[in-house]
Amino acid sequence: MNQHNILGIDIGNVITAGGNEIFNINFLETKQMPGAFEMIKKLVAHFDRAHVWLVSKCGERTEQRTKQWLESYGFYESTGVARGHVLFCRERHEKAPICKWIGITHFIDDRLEVLSHISRITPTPKGLYLFKPLPKEVERFREFLPKVTRVESWEEVGTHILGNRG
Repeated sequence: MNQHNILGIDIGNVITAGGNEIFNINFLETKQMPGAFEMIKKLVAHFDRAHVWLVSKCGERTEQRTKQWLESYGFYESTGVARGHVLFCRERHEKAPICKWIGITHFIDDRLEVLSHISRITPTPKGLYLFKPLPKEVERFREFLPKVTRVESWEEVGTHILGNRG
């Protein structure tokens, strides 16, 4: 049984901003979500570098583009997240077994569907954070809202996880 808190973070619409821009020809122009790198650096210090993971659902092409984007923006150097701590899956529900394997205690995602799957793993994660979700998707998975904390910014994430230290 892991005694450490372990953080998982989605990438699209959580670290990267602009939704589907990562699919465009000029995908390296996709912006970072405001405050993401700065707060992730604080979270890495709080959780410890060995206990922070990125877990993203995407196809192979987007996986390669995402890796290029993270490198081109100096993500690892800016945040302290380990390069080997980035995992990809092809379906949203596949994030849950990855999170169980890693021992996730906290997870940040923009999809309530994903958090609904993660909320069912045992032991149940301590903190599930729904980041700037789409209203239609929230409506569809509404029954899981009581299991998550809704946040609209990285500053809010910091307030919930770090308290006054954010």
